[in-house]
Amino acid sequence: GFGTEVAKNRGFDLRGHVNKRLVAGGIKPDEIAWISDYNTHAKKEALFRSMREGKVKVLFGSPKNMGTGVNVQKRLVFEH
Repeated sequence: GFGTEVAKNRGFDLRGHVNKRLVAGGIKPDEIAWISDYNTHAKKEALFRSMREGKVKVLFGSPKNMGTGVNVQKRLVFEH
């Protein structure tokens, strides 16, 4: 994972760093999502709907969490 637990163990919060850089670049905090925060099917479906509607513009997740079956590419510009 990313975030506070990793920061405690490794001394660096990648998630915080990435969020800060994106916000500094003009993306609103509520337009950035980490799929690990959406731990139920209903929450993930709501997130995916927000992605398709353009409300969430940046989504982070692993291939395990965002692989087969995640259909949010309606407005996709880049996928890494």
